[in-house]
Amino acid sequence: MNVLTLNAGSSSLKAGVYHVLNDELITLGKAELTGIGTTHVRCRIKGTLIHSHDIQSSDFKSDSDSVTINTLYQPFIDDLFEQFNLQESKLIVSHRVVHGGTVFSSAVAVDRRVLKSLTDLIHLAPLHQPYNLKLIEEMMKRYPQTLNIACFDTMFHSTQSELHTSFALPKMYREKGIRRYGFHGLSYAYLSETLRLKQRTKERTVALHLGAGSSACAMIGGQSIATSMGFSAVEGIPMGTRTGQLDPGVILHLLRNGMTPDQIEHLIYKESGWLGLSGISSDMITLLASSDPQAGFTVDYYCEHIAQEISRLTTTIEGLDRLIFTAGIGEHSPVIRQKVVDHLNWLGATLDADANEQQSQCISDEDSRILINVQPTDEEAMLAQYAKTFVR
Repeated sequence: MNVLTLNAGSSSLKAGVYHVLNDELITLGKAELTGIGTTHVRCRIKGTLIHSHDIQSSDFKSDSDSVTINTLYQPFIDDLFEQFNLQESKLIVSHRVVHGGTVFSSAVAVDRRVLKSLTDLIHLAPLHQPYNLKLIEEMMKRYPQTLNIACFDTMFHSTQSELHTSFALPKMYREKGIRRYGFHGLSYAYLSETLRLKQRTKERTVALHLGAGSSACAMIGGQSIATSMGFSAVEGIPMGTRTGQLDPGVILHLLRNGMTPDQIEHLIYKESGWLGLSGISSDMITLLASSDPQAGFTVDYYCEHIAQEISRLTTTIEGLDRLIFTAGIGEHSPVIRQKVVDHLNWLGATLDADANEQQSQCISDEDSRILINVQPTDEEAMLAQYAKTFVR
């Protein structure tokens, strides 16, 4: 049995190909389609088949002004089927879907009824959910013999108690699903599995998934207790173009002064965050390299708000034994890690400067009261693991 994992976003599509042998997952290859929505789209396929056959990379290009998802998904996936000799009848396709709402707290086989339920949740994750579901539809249409399963970013957080998922709203609204959900669950689940956090039943951990989308998750014994993101993926830490925490009174003010809900949605999801603060870029690498004072201000704002979330979550789990940095910025930016930890010296967290610069797995120094790790995440591997478990 083979597993194809698909993780669709607004500008990229990541894929992994795995073989299940004696209940073990063997990675056959990884692929990524980037630049969706631009005039130059690139596909990178890297992998080694069982017989050590190297997969060659290929390009997807367009002469049009913009490239739509519809014109790219099909040739990209067809290329994967050809390169890895995938057969419909022996294939499980494991999809990342951002929002499962209150209905889906575990992986589920997708049929038309499930697809309709997930479509109703698009307004909760407008940057991601439409692309996730469009890809599932394409796969069901193009390869009808495959089993498509959906794995949700929200499902890792299903262990949270009502105390940590509730808003201070009347019960009738909470019963309608207006509550905290939490996201980046595939990433946090991978960290929990890889670092065997569940075996450390009393260990108090805060994991930081830091990238253009950023969040923090508090765990005890590898289980989610609380998180920075809430009802939608816009809350919490400021992100590439998303506001993060925002007083709801600002939304009311904008509505009363003539902005429409669609305009406000565009503002808080696509014009704010690092882009809005700096007026320069939504790319942290660009901001870190810039001498513009607003770029520096944005970096400092980002790091202080990360530290504030860590402090809040530390209160929730009544202490902190381990801090984990992961995802693009968390794994690759010594500057961001240093700035964040500097805000936590009062907690007894201190870095080993050399280990931090060298991207070592352990970057805390010998005097630190908190273990600090840099740990790569792999959402594709977690999707494959969920698929294997689902079938078993």
